[in-house]
Amino acid sequence: MRLSVIGCGHLGAVHAVGMAEFGHAVIGLDIDPARVGTLSGGKAWFHEPGLDPLLARHLASGRLRFTTSVQAVADGADVHFLATETPGSPQTGAYDLSRLRSAVSALAPYLRRPALIVGKSTVPVGTTGELAALARSLAPAGAAVEVAWNPEFLREGHAVADTLRPDRIVVGTRSAEAEKLLREVYRPATDAGVPLITTDPATCELVKGSANLFLAAKVSLLNAIGEVCEAAGADVNTLAAVIGLDERIGARYLAPGLGYGGGCLPKDTRAFAARARQLGLGGQLRIIDEIDAINKRVRRRAVARLEEGARRRRAGDRLRPGGRGRRRRRSPPAPLRRRSGRGGRRRGRAVHRHRVAAVRGDRPRCPAPRREGGGGRPQRRGPPPLGSRRMDGPPPGRRPLTPGRATTAESTVISQAESTVSAAVTSLWYRLWTYSFSPSVSQRHQMPLGGPIRVARGSSLITSFTGVVRNRPDRHTRIRRSVTTTTR
Repeated sequence: MRLSVIGCGHLGAVHAVGMAEFGHAVIGLDIDPARVGTLSGGKAWFHEPGLDPLLARHLASGRLRFTTSVQAVADGADVHFLATETPGSPQTGAYDLSRLRSAVSALAPYLRRPALIVGKSTVPVGTTGELAALARSLAPAGAAVEVAWNPEFLREGHAVADTLRPDRIVVGTRSAEAEKLLREVYRPATDAGVPLITTDPATCELVKGSANLFLAAKVSLLNAIGEVCEAAGADVNTLAAVIGLDERIGARYLAPGLGYGGGCLPKDTRAFAARARQLGLGGQLRIIDEIDAINKRVRRRAVARLEEGARRRRAGDRLRPGGRGRRRRRSPPAPLRRRSGRGGRRRGRAVHRHRVAAVRGDRPRCPAPRREGGGGRPQRRGPPPLGSRRMDGPPPGRRPLTPGRATTAESTVISQAESTVSAAVTSLWYRLWTYSFSPSVSQRHQMPLGGPIRVARGSSLITSFTGVVRNRPDRHTRIRRSVTTTTR
């Protein structure tokens, strides 16, 4: 059969390639010359696994081509698939059908013989009748132009497989001729066992939005349960695994985390609620608004945790080896002070400086030993020159570190532990802004809300650092004890 696909975006380009794979002659139409040029060169302008090899193969065979000419599409095809985008309105959440209406208004004046227009985009209920009236009013063929609906059920990253081997095919039409044409279009799939369900246009339009609403509800409901588990000290991951064994519930999309994202679920949930309000059912369907509210709340809580972890880490950065913004050190604890005169106090400060430097990993500035052969005040010196041997022990003639005090080895443990916390924060940001936009991906990379997350585990280490900054008398011992406990 001769088919056309109007709109070569993520949906249209994949559908055009899939129909060519079924053996049909397909022409793709788009108003963007750059996009048409890229597709005509055998490369998709977006990433979809498995799409480029099929695209190049069917371009070479002649079954597939792309154009910007509306008349070429009207003359070269009998069935026209509408695959234009229907974004959600930022103000109301309802679908924006302006691109869909523009596509029908551009195509209809060139339809001089019987034709079938089939919508693929996700739309509110009642759209098929509206577009049918618009097409018949503009087309020279008049009533011979029919409009049916055939929603897509594609997953990001699996769009090619979902087009060639879908779970189901749904057709919304009241015309026996339109049903016959669409059964012929999808014959390769139905011969392979894929069910094709024919229904009225209104039911068909509601199928796609309702399916996405159920998926969104499943994700948000488990995240709400996760909040209860977190407050009660329960394990939401074990809970999800147990209830997922119930065949009536199932384990797919049953993972607590950052919620749902992508280009369909958030938009379709808000558009379904907007259409319910237009039909006068907004008060009875408040649950739909709550699904979206839970999804937004989960993300806000995740961001708040990241900010809290970063704030604590900045506080602990004052004691990081080589860190900036250290507070001014006070006098050493009482056990380290020597009260025997001015020289004794100076020596006490030197011992204290050496111990703090051992924890921090930088070079101590200690008094030099007294010169041989006589008294005199000790001469102070700065850090050893570049390239000289690093001073690993206390200065000659001074008391060595007492057993149990923090050493250079423990300062290395502090540095390694803080690096682990930094990697945890970076990893969680990457999950939040990369993996949360695709349901098929975010479902595999969910962050549990009921159990401790990586930032929460590192926060105990950072809290120990903030306690040291308060200059308590036992700060040296607390560094050793907290690091040994946290990193064990």
